[in-house]
Amino acid sequence: MNAAGTINAEEINTAYSPQNFLWSQFGKDAVHSNFAVSTPSSLPLSASFFPKDRLYNWPNPVYGLTTRIRFYVAEDASISIKIFDVAGTSITELHGTGKAGFDNEILWDVSRIQTGVYLARVEAKSSNHTDSAIIKIAVVK
Repeated sequence: MNAAGTINAEEINTAYSPQNFLWSQFGKDAVHSNFAVSTPSSLPLSASFFPKDRLYNWPNPVYGLTTRIRFYVAEDASISIKIFDVAGTSITELHGTGKAGFDNEILWDVSRIQTGVYLARVEAKSSNHTDSAIIKIAVVK
């Protein structure tokens, strides 16, 4: 934690090696520079086409007018999101695209949605794969 009360974190996508320890002491180095040079990795964030652990919405619960459904795809894909209430009634359907190798988002406008719990079935289709998952979204007004 710094003097302003904030915490900074950095994800390092390399295996631990005592010879290649990137942040070995306070402030990164002996002069406390807090400076590290890194090169972008060409490794994918996930080996899975549509990893379920990278699918979520934020904020959740939704107190405002919108929520963003975030997902990752390993290949460019078309995305279909079907929203249902807990009784199984279809509420809306959203469509978008997912860019390979990135976290993507599709916005859901909940301004006309009542307080409740909703299920979103997210389906990703690429030229080689089709996969889907379900997430819960809480709307509080």
